[in-house]
Parts: sequence; C-alpha cells; structure tokens
Amino acid sequence: MIGRILGNRYELVEKIGEGGMGLVYKAKCHLLNRYVAVKILKPELTNDEEFINRFRKESLSSASLSHPNIVNVYDVGVEDGIYYIVMEYVKGKTLKEIIKERAPLPYQEVINISRQICLALDHAHSNNIIHRDIKPQNILITNDGIVKVADFGIARASNSSTLTNTGNVIGSVYYISPEQARGGYTDRKTDIYSLGTVMYEMATGKVTFVAESPVVIALKHIQEEVEKPSNINPDIPPALEDIILKCLQKNPEARYESAAALIKDLDKASANPNVRLHEDYDSPNDVTRVMPAIKEPFDFDKDDAEDDIPKQRDKPKKRDKSKTKLWIVAAVLLLTVAVVSGLIAYMSYTRGKEVAVPDILNKDEKTAEQMLKGKGLLMDAERAVSDKPEGIVFDTKPAVGMMVKVNSTVKVKVSSGPETVDIPDLTSMTAEEATSKLNELGLNAKITQINDNTVSSGKVVRQSATSAPKGGTVELFVSKGPEVSIVYVPSFESITSDKIKESVEAAGLKLAGLEYKYDPTKPDNVAVGQNIPKDTPVPQGTPIIIYINRTVPATS
Repeated sequence: MIGRILGNRYELVEKIGEGGMGLVYKAKCHLLNRYVAVKILKPELTNDEEFINRFRKESLSSASLSHPNIVNVYDVGVEDGIYYIVMEYVKGKTLKEIIKERAPLPYQEVINISRQICLALDHAHSNNIIHRDIKPQNILITNDGIVKVADFGIARASNSSTLTNTGNVIGSVYYISPEQARGGYTDRKTDIYSLGTVMYEMATGKVTFVAESPVVIALKHIQEEVEKPSNINPDIPPALEDIILKCLQKNPEARYESAAALIKDLDKASANPNVRLHEDYDSPNDVTRVMPAIKEPFDFDKDDAEDDIPKQRDKPKKRDKSKTKLWIVAAVLLLTVAVVSGLIAYMSYTRGKEVAVPDILNKDEKTAEQMLKGKGLLMDAERAVSDKPEGIVFDTKPAVGMMVKVNSTVKVKVSSGPETVDIPDLTSMTAEEATSKLNELGLNAKITQINDNTVSSGKVVRQSATSAPKGGTVELFVSKGPEVSIVYVPSFESITSDKIKESVEAAGLKLAGLEYKYDPTKPDNVAVGQNIPKDTPVPQGTPIIIYINRTVPATS
C-alpha cells in the first residue's frame, strides 16, 4: 500500500499502526499539503454490508465532533473495495506504550490524563455519541502532553463480527463493561467503566482481570470484584482509589452519572489526594427484601398457666383440665409450624420468581413484547425520536440483563424514527453561506472540493441530500474552478511559420511568440526548436516560444 494514492489526494507514505479493525498509515494530503493518518479497514470487515453501513454513518457522525482532546475525523471514503477513514495525524505515543514503558504512573499524571479523557467523553456524550471502546490503545498522548481520544464512532459501528477477529478481542475485553459483556444496553456509563479500567492500569501497571480466554475475562467483569489498587501500589492516594473503584462498579447506577461529575472528583483528588471521597459502595447483590412479620398466633393466659401447676386437691379434675390444655398447646404448635412453613415456602417461591430482562434492543415492538411475555413480564412502550428505524426498541428500564420480579413492567422506548430536517437548495451559495444555513437547521456541513467548469470557485455545485436527520451531516460539493487538464508538448520542428500558431493551439498550448535562429543546414522559415522540450507534461494553455530558422543572417 505504500505509495498508493487514495481519493486522488492521500498518498500513503508509512505504516504507523495496526488494530483490531485495520491498518493505520501516515499519509500526505496533496490538496491541503499536510500529513494525515489513514485507517484502512481489514478485508474481512468489508464483507459485512451491515457493518459497512454503520461504519459510514457513525464515522460521518463522529466527524461532527470538534474538541482539542479528540482526534479529528476529516474524511471517509472507498476506492477499489478499500474502505478508509482519514484522521488527524498525532505526533506522540499511545497510552498503552507509555504504560508499558513506565507504569505505575505518578498519581498526578494519572489524574491529568484521566481528566483530559473525561473532557473528550463529556463533549462526545453531549453530542449523543458513545465511544464503547475506551482503552489505552485508542488514547494518544502528543509530545506536548495533550491527550487525544481516537476512534469515536468507529467503535459504535463495531459489532460481534469485529470481536470475532482472533487475537483482537483480547485487546478490548480487558476494558469491557459488565453490560457490554452481557450484550446489554450501553450508554455513557459504559465509557466511564472502561475509563476506570484504564485508570486502574495507569495507577497499578496491571489490568483489572486476567485469564486464559476472553470469555473468562468477560465473565470476571460481570461477576468478580477487582483487587483494590492500593493492594498492588501502596502509593495510590485514597482519593484516587475511591474514584477508580466508583468507576468500576458493576451496577451502572452506582457509577458516576457523567464525565463532568467525574471531572469534579478528579479536581478534588488533585487538590486533596489523601481525602476519602467515597467510603462505601452499594453492591448490586446487597438487596434488602421486605418480609411479612410473623404475628404471635396465641396468647398465654396467666390463669391458664397457673392451672398447669400440679395441685394436691381435686386430682381427677386436674388431670382432665391438664389433658385439655395439652391438646390446645399441641394444636397451637402445629398451627404455628404450618404458618411458618407456609411463609417460608411462599418466600422461597417469590424469591425464585425473578427473571433477567431479555435482550430486546434493536428488535421490533411486537417481537419485543412477545419476548417479554415469554419471560412473564409486561411492556410499557413509549415512542421517542432516535437514530433507529421506526418501530425498533432502543432503550429499556430496567436494563437488559437485570433481574426483575415476574409480572413486573419493563419500560421500553420505541423509535419513532429520526427527526428529519428539510434542506433548501444550497447551490450557488458560497461554502460559508451554505454552512451557516445548515447550522441554523441543526445540521453539520462537510465540504468536498471539486472541479467545475460552470460554477465559480468557492460556490456550492451540489449537495448530498434535501433532507437529513437532525444533528446529521450534509456533504457540500464546492467548486474549486475549472478542471486543469495536462497535455504533453509535441515537437513543432519543420513546421512552417505560417502554420505554427495553428499547430500550437491544436496541441492545447498558447503561442507566446516566435524567435529567429540561424541554421544553414535547415530550410528557411521553418521551426528548428522550442523553449519547452518535447513530451514535457504541462497544464493546458501553457505559453510556448517557437524558434524559426532564418538562413540569411540579419544584418546589423
């Protein structure tokens, strides 16, 4: 691939990386005269049409992000079956390389790097973009210490087909959240968990869980608690340890509500590292169950109790009365045992009637309802705008995989389709005017420059759509003037002077003038040379000077 030019502008000059999804090259953009990074998808991914559609959509969506801590996405394209994405070229190292070189890192450096990652996540989350693959390999550190998070949008496009690449799943499974491992619903708290695993590795030099297979590691994320970071590195201050453990809570509800909330605690830890921020965590297994109180089924009467005391008088009467009391006590005891046994059986029964919310995400409403009904659950559906097709489930409460009582209700959000915006005709507007108009409509613009012989430079030739989902991106094709054609200079030797102009123009050149030379071996008044050599490639319309022979030297 080295030396290949993609999109008529990106020349691949050097391979600089390889990941689970593809190869990364340093490339020279000849249009803007700068270096960029080009990620080329692996061939096995390009055979999955569903993945490619998601890849295009999510990459264009992530291109709308603009933040100093996010690697900018410039372009997405396909050429001869090669799918590629063009990104900002960052001079520096990946966080994974830095961890390998010198982890555990000093706590202030852990806080600084984590804070910058949070700023990137906060910006993305506010634009409804979840990364879903936060790991040290996707975090770049410039030579100036600036953190750049890469692959926004690409991770969202990934599905199980990308995870089945042998040898690549292991790279992501170390940082996967419990809900991802279960195949459940993911949101911004998924990124916060993954960031917690990255912070853990920076602070200790070790990943949270290790096992021989990716499946076992994923199960550990779901079931096992991490070893306290301070057990591995005693130099970790309490405030930082509290932050890491809060990020790594199994239950998403117990994690930080947002990246912005996490930033606040990082600032507190930076100012007072030895202060405890979170003393206790709520374990998802520590569930308080309400049980009915067992009431006393009978009351002892003092007089009856005294009657049970043996007396010397009236022995026959005492025995009859004693027998009666014994029967009453025995009956009461049997009743008590029956009641308690019934309560125990009832509690065991109700406690066992818990089921996991099935994975109804991305299913149509009718199918989702049938799946819930099959588990003994009810569905409360609410329509809402989303990027999913109309009628598709995109959110559940409680989340997929959570244990709930039989006959309880699961609240489901069903897509009413994306909110679309009608776009007026933007042709003949300047690129700035068209971009401003799109921004007014809540849309983003992507500028692609093309040659056009009829539209003035800087104006819109055509647009990619007349309607688009709100927050989406519309491609504007902007004229950069007429297309410049290259011609190869022919030889004009031996052409007579009266035919020179006609021959020059026929070759796509412009006659700049005639100059005379003396050559007694050639006929008079014919071309004997030119200032641009034969077969030289030049832009169409280039001026050329032709030398004409004059056999009789001009007199001085």
